[in-house]
Amino acid sequence: MFIPVGLIVRLAAGAAREAAMESDMRAAAYAHEMSTRNTNARELWAACTGELASLVVLGENVWDECWIDGVQVHVHATEGAMSGYRDAHDVLGPGPHGLLGVAPGRHTVATRVGDRWASTAFVLFPREALCLRLDPVACVYDTYDKPRTEAILARLGTDALKLVHYSTSVAGPLIQGFRARGAREALGQAQINVKHMIGAAAKGEEGRAIGCAREAADALYAAPITSFEPLTSAIGFAAFDLMGKNKNTEARIVLRAGLMILPEDPTLLAALGELAMREGDTTLGRDVLTRALARDAGLDERMKARARELVGT
Repeated sequence: MFIPVGLIVRLAAGAAREAAMESDMRAAAYAHEMSTRNTNARELWAACTGELASLVVLGENVWDECWIDGVQVHVHATEGAMSGYRDAHDVLGPGPHGLLGVAPGRHTVATRVGDRWASTAFVLFPREALCLRLDPVACVYDTYDKPRTEAILARLGTDALKLVHYSTSVAGPLIQGFRARGAREALGQAQINVKHMIGAAAKGEEGRAIGCAREAADALYAAPITSFEPLTSAIGFAAFDLMGKNKNTEARIVLRAGLMILPEDPTLLAALGELAMREGDTTLGRDVLTRALARDAGLDERMKARARELVGT
C-alpha cells in the first residue's frame, strides 16, 4: 500500500547520507556534475535528491540480478541489518531493503528468481512510500498489509533499514548514459499514445488499445513526473463520455488500459469503481472505490466525495 511519509523520508535521507560510503559520495558528485550539463539530467537529479522524493521498500528482494528502471542495481547483501526488529527476516529479509530518494513518476522493477523473472510497475506521487514484498515461490511482487507497512516505516531514520540510494544506483547511470528524460517530454509522448489508445478503445479494439497503453507506459518510466493530470483527465473524460452513451464495454477498455499505464492511479480506480456500480456489481465497485480512497494522493476533492458517496450506498 502507499503511505504519505514526507517528513520521515527526509529524516531517513539525512541518516543515510551520513552513513554513505566514500565511493557512493564520489558517484553522487560525478552524477551531479553531469546533471548540470543537461536539462533532463538536472530535472531527474533534483527530483530524487529534493523534497519531493519518495521511498520504495522491497522486502525479501533478490538482488543478484535486479533491474530498476532499466538499470541493473549492484548491491551487497547486508546480514543482520534488521537487528532489534522482531521477526525481521520474516518481514523484510536480510537486505538491502529498498530504495531511498526515488523520483516521483512511473517506475519498473524486475529481478531474476532462479530461472524466472518477477516484475512490477508502479506510480509514485511526491513524498509517498510503497512497501512491496517479493514472493519467491509465486515469483511476483505483492504489497504488505497496513499493520506491517506501518511497522516497517516506523524504522525509517534508524539503522534498521538498509536502503539503496536511487540517485547513485539508478539516476546516476541514466544520466551518465544520456538516458534521462524530462517530465514534459515524457508526458507529451504519452499523451499522443493515450489519444490513440482512446480512439482504439472507443471502437472496441481492445488489442490495439492495450498496445497503445504499453507505448504510453514506456514513454513515462523513470521520468520525474509529479502529476499525471493531463493523462488521467483525458482517460477519465473519455470513459465517462462512453458511459454516457451506454458504451460500458468500451469505457471499461479505456480504464483498464489506463491502469496499465498508471497502475493503481486513484482517479482511474474511482472511475472504474463507478462503472462497476452502474452495472450493478456493487461488490467489485466498492472494492475498487475503497482502493482509490485508500491512497492519499492524486484524487481531487470532488472525486473523493463522489467515491465516498458511492461506497456508502
